[in-house]
Formats: sequence, C-alpha cells, structure tokens
Amino acid sequence: TVTVDVIWTNTGGTSGSFIPSIKIDTVPIVVSPPLTLVTIGPSLTASQQFVITGLTTGTHTICPDPN
Repeated sequence: TVTVDVIWTNTGGTSGSFIPSIKIDTVPIVVSPPLTLVTIGPSLTASQQFVITGLTTGTHTICPDPN
C-alpha cells in the first residue's frame, strides 16, 4: 500500500476546475468513492491524498492528472 499526496497549483490568471486523478505507469487509478470537481483560483493550490494498493514490487511512475 502506498499513500501519495498530490498538490496542483493554478498558475493561470483565472479560476480553473478539474476532477483530480492520478496515473501510475500511464494507467488511471480508480478510487472509490469517485473524486469530485475541484475549483481553484489564480495562484492557489489544491491537494488530494490517494491510497494505492496492489502495486507490484519495483519502480513506478506517478503522474497527477491534470499535470
């Protein structure tokens, strides 16, 4: 089991909305319950914690989406 903390930063000049997600080795990870829409204003951040189970031993690439 791996816990991943991800922080998104809005570097634009207007608010932005997205549904947070994460990819492991380019495969989207499904979380239950599904995550809800997040809106962050200019120069603000949003964070989400993901608990991931069932990974094989080895090195994995973790990518927040959107990145």
